[in-house]
Amino acid sequence: MAAIKQIKCGMVNCFIIAGERGSVLVDTAVVRYRDMLLQTAKRENVKLIFHTHGHVDHIGNTATLMEQLSVPCAMHEADAETVKNPKAWVYHANTFLGKMIVASTASSKMYHAPQFSVERFFEGGETLEEFGMDAKVVALPGHTRGSLGILVDGKDFIVGDAMFNVLKPTPARLYEELSPMMESVDEIKNSGCETIYPGHGKPFSAKEYFRSAISG
Repeated sequence: MAAIKQIKCGMVNCFIIAGERGSVLVDTAVVRYRDMLLQTAKRENVKLIFHTHGHVDHIGNTATLMEQLSVPCAMHEADAETVKNPKAWVYHANTFLGKMIVASTASSKMYHAPQFSVERFFEGGETLEEFGMDAKVVALPGHTRGSLGILVDGKDFIVGDAMFNVLKPTPARLYEELSPMMESVDEIKNSGCETIYPGHGKPFSAKEYFRSAISG
């Protein structure tokens, strides 16, 4: 079994998935958490940096960590090109809080994370068994076209920003495309996972969320 360790970086969550033959670091937050993430990655024997998507608050330390750790990074090809130009990201929202978040992203479009080369492209369906873990990469488009998640041991689902837990668990508060985003939520539901690990907010029970979503 693989162990998941949450790393709180302000409003953003990064995760370590520890396997028998090394660990995977999921997302790299923003620059102010660089030293903490670097020390954690060294301690946890990180062999791969995996991106759930390419937004700047999830890739801010990737270039530095790749250099310092001498490890590759992975991402969906659909997000890789847009990483080079944050102004190209498209944001939509259909709730009041989501629209507030969209408005606040204007400043982030002016920030360019240090550039890095994506060495591995995932599109969903791949496994991370090379690191000695039962973990499957799952495509979760909608928040971005190339959003990805990782289902660990068939029960723990790291979903990036496909779902949020800001005030309460919800589908992504902002998105590029609404219909694929809702289909990705169905993908998470149908996975049979027990715990959902979002990119923002605390992990939460999948069973409780989907039961309340149906009854509500």
